[in-house]
Amino acid sequence: MDKTRRDIIFEKFGLIATKLGNQIHLRTLRDAFATFMPFMMLAGFVTLINYVILEPTGFMGKIVDPDTLTTIQQIGESIANGTLSITTLLIVAAVSYHMCVSRDYSNHIAAVLVSISTFVVLTPMATMYTPENASKAIEVTGIIPVSHTGASGMFVGIFVGLLATELFIKLSNNEKLQIKLSGNIPPAVLKSFNVLIPIIITVTSF
Repeated sequence: MDKTRRDIIFEKFGLIATKLGNQIHLRTLRDAFATFMPFMMLAGFVTLINYVILEPTGFMGKIVDPDTLTTIQQIGESIANGTLSITTLLIVAAVSYHMCVSRDYSNHIAAVLVSISTFVVLTPMATMYTPENASKAIEVTGIIPVSHTGASGMFVGIFVGLLATELFIKLSNNEKLQIKLSGNIPPAVLKSFNVLIPIIITVTSF
């Protein structure tokens, strides 16, 4: 293959890559994961420290009291619960925010809250649990399993973040669905009433 032909192929690939990069949903996902990356890095560092350096049965257990190491590990477990265990919730918020930026929609916080609320609406608040010394599992209600908020639920989170935000923005831009208030009313209250009906429609539709 001569150089000219190779350059043409690379140029075409570059054009395709540019078009994909400018596609609004792909760009939103790219920016969302870039925003989310520090949390994943923190979770990785904590996991490394907890189960390599602070492991009571490891080399540190010969230097420091294992019970002390176990107590310190609880700090890392709490950090993991606030990052790795809620990966999907963080992704939903990040995707929704960057979709608002891509669509030039100003009320970011409303869209993010709608997306998180919509995700919880779609999430079963129950799990099966087998008590100690029991032979049958029982259903525990009123809780959200970590399996749904962690990395395993990320696809649903991305879907909800994109679709719920798109629907909410389109409804919010419809002046017929905005509640007009008059008088000396704080701007935050006005914004809330303007998106009241779009919120109801979006969350209920899901």
